[in-house]
Amino acid sequence: MANEITVPRLGWSMEEGLFAGWLKAEGDPVIIGEPIYALESDKVTMEVEALDSGFLHIPANAPTPGSSVVVGQLLGYLLAEGEAPPTATPASPRARAAAKNLGIDISTVQPREGAARIIEADVLKVKPAAPLTTISNRMEESFRASHFYIHADANVEKLASIHDQHGPAAYDDFLLKAIAIARPEAGATLLNLGSFGIDRFEAILNPPQSMIVAVGKIAKRPVVEGDQVVARLTMPISLSVDHRVVDVIPAAAFLQTLIGILEAPEATYNEWE
Repeated sequence: MANEITVPRLGWSMEEGLFAGWLKAEGDPVIIGEPIYALESDKVTMEVEALDSGFLHIPANAPTPGSSVVVGQLLGYLLAEGEAPPTATPASPRARAAAKNLGIDISTVQPREGAARIIEADVLKVKPAAPLTTISNRMEESFRASHFYIHADANVEKLASIHDQHGPAAYDDFLLKAIAIARPEAGATLLNLGSFGIDRFEAILNPPQSMIVAVGKIAKRPVVEGDQVVARLTMPISLSVDHRVVDVIPAAAFLQTLIGILEAPEATYNEWE
């Protein structure tokens, strides 16, 4: 089955960009991870890597260099050797995104009577594949993506005191608020396994997520202060990042800011309310 080449999201707020040109020609062999075309957003120009292997097919209606494209838009296909290009009805970017999220083969979707292309509503009428298939496909895509992990521990002695003053308030409430303060433009995702006794771990990205904050259990741990080793309440934090969307330095700066907020919660106390 032909694998689609679509426009990825290069930044938090990106909805469209400029197609900068193919790095391969029609019929060229392509392997996973190989740069296949260039895309420009308002912040960055990136060589986009192939998520599958195959032979490049560029449709006649594919965008030309300098053309405006939207996130999710179909650009071309990667075909198996000898495979004929698909002849499916054209579909909107939203329809293709919905089909991908639901695990539906877009070629099986029929447009409304008399319509020239498939839209999102047409996809939503089709019974989706089993959720396990959708999750499996997303996890496979995640592992093919270029990503990295960074780690840090936060001293949460002061945060624990504020938490206790709020009675039943959960640490997740504080964490989500701190993430929102640290990066207000982000759709911050949090996975906290501390209540299960998990010390530390790395979360798996679930596309289209580009960053996940993973939190382990709060516990007394040895900390060096001056020349002495003392016991302090610390919170292990790791950040899983899609390198195609977020660079190392901005990710590290975000984690540094998040740690700073958690270690000095009184500085932004009004923000917690």
